[in-house]
Amino acid sequence: MSKIFKQETGMSLVQYINERKLEQAKLMLRGSDSSIESIARNLGYNRTSYFCKVFKEATSETPHSYRRKYRF
Repeated sequence: MSKIFKQETGMSLVQYINERKLEQAKLMLRGSDSSIESIARNLGYNRTSYFCKVFKEATSETPHSYRRKYRF
């Protein structure tokens, strides 16, 4: 299944899942008052520090700075 998924989408299943998680994180950071720790846990990250690292690698900013910048 993973091979077919990659052929069809151009990305691995893991990459796709991680992108969807980050998109959901962005929505939650912009539109809720949930803590960053709570958002990380809700998205399946066991460690907030790892979530922050992944988020920063993908967006070039921390979840906290993203929230301040793009808050509704």
